[in-house]
Amino acid sequence: MPAASATADREIITERLIHAPRELVFAAWTDPGQIVKWWGPDGFTNTIHEMDVRPGGHWRHVMHGPDGTDYQNHSIFVELVRPERIVFDHVSTPRFRSTITFAEEAGKTRLTMTVVLEDARAYEMAVKTFGAIEGGKQTIGRLANFVESRRASRKIILFMHVSLDGYVAGPKGEMDWIHVDDEIFEYAGARIVLGDTALYGRVTYEMMEAYWPKAVDQPNASRHDIDHSRWYNQVEKVVLSRSLKGTSRPKTRFVSENLVAEIQALKTSPGGEILIFGSPGAAHSLMAADLIDGYWLFVNPILRGEGLPLFAGLKSPHSLRLLESKALSSGVVCLHYERDRAS
Repeated sequence: MPAASATADREIITERLIHAPRELVFAAWTDPGQIVKWWGPDGFTNTIHEMDVRPGGHWRHVMHGPDGTDYQNHSIFVELVRPERIVFDHVSTPRFRSTITFAEEAGKTRLTMTVVLEDARAYEMAVKTFGAIEGGKQTIGRLANFVESRRASRKIILFMHVSLDGYVAGPKGEMDWIHVDDEIFEYAGARIVLGDTALYGRVTYEMMEAYWPKAVDQPNASRHDIDHSRWYNQVEKVVLSRSLKGTSRPKTRFVSENLVAEIQALKTSPGGEILIFGSPGAAHSLMAADLIDGYWLFVNPILRGEGLPLFAGLKSPHSLRLLESKALSSGVVCLHYERDRAS
């Protein structure tokens, strides 16, 4: 690669102050189990085939775009100074050298990523075809969100479909009224990939376990099937169930007693967000103990009249703060709330 002084016209420099210790940020960049959860612009997911983080080591991975396009990537590490500096050459098209520095600032990390493209043609491809300038900002933003969330107390976020009058299922458990489509999958998926733990009740877990582990291998698998199957197989799973007590399965922990103590301990352990999908019985237990920190509610345009309510068993009012609302083309509205314990 040419000297830095000769490359100003084909450099892309991205800088951000991240509110986390340098060692934590450096680890998130060099651990395949962590980088897979945040690498790439918003909406991207990754499959890492090889990541040998040492000079001469290869990094081969596929970036899966939100539109279904797969991007093959091959890089070779050139330099590694822990926890100060990483240099690698991206040897697939477009070719470039990336230098990442980690500077400590009062317990925070000043991260600077300098990308030097091979030539003017490669620079034009990176900027105009791949949107590399904005993509770099989004990538470092995802890194910051990832490490900062791991440093704080972990949050439990509930994802739930609900009718306009507050029911999550019909009187006999009917859920055929719930609307799902690619727009919903894409919108929710961009947030789901930030979580590294899934929490389920027994019934929902058994439904998930029967489908998601091998969904990626189905011949007609959709983009959502592929992405969520990969995510499901990577994350840790926590199952609230008395009947499955003593069961042993890979990457799965069963909580059968002392629910509040066990979940409080989980929230203070290292890691990212804990996501609970559906599982109304488990959600009711967690709400009663005031252990849920955020709600992603997909309000379907239907009045059920009767059925299983979303909110039950609350011992006192729970104040919430609306962070975002999004109306989708189907008529479903996503409401994103966080628990406001200061009120």
